[in-house]
Amino acid sequence: PPEGAAAAIRTLSFDTTPPVTAVSQLVSAEDVEAIVGALGAATGGGLPRLLRPEDSPAVARVEARVCAASRFPLEHLAPLKAVECACELGACDRGVGQRTGLVCLSDEDEVFFPYLGLRCRLRRGDALLWPNAIRSEAAPG
Repeated sequence: PPEGAAAAIRTLSFDTTPPVTAVSQLVSAEDVEAIVGALGAATGGGLPRLLRPEDSPAVARVEARVCAASRFPLEHLAPLKAVECACELGACDRGVGQRTGLVCLSDEDEVFFPYLGLRCRLRRGDALLWPNAIRSEAAPG
């Protein structure tokens, strides 16, 4: 892309219910470093921690890319939250709202959706997006 223009967002949607979308390099290496730096500079509290645009200009750029990739308006986006992942089922901090997303801030990680039988390997800056709730249809009859 031309200098200053946002890079195109390419997504891969898995045919699962609910649908899971993978986005390679949704967040630039520079923005990951800025966010990790902002988390490291935070005093006390540890994780989970809300991230707001005033914490770092990178947060506003990440919010815009998340909204573009998920086709979700910015005004409906809750503040980004940094959490630690866990390997045990049910032990992770989970978002609330209509949609959930995860951006990998470490060099590499895996996310496993046990009920979908889906395991995704992520690299720094990669993202996964999925609906937090889906409409269920009543069975005919």
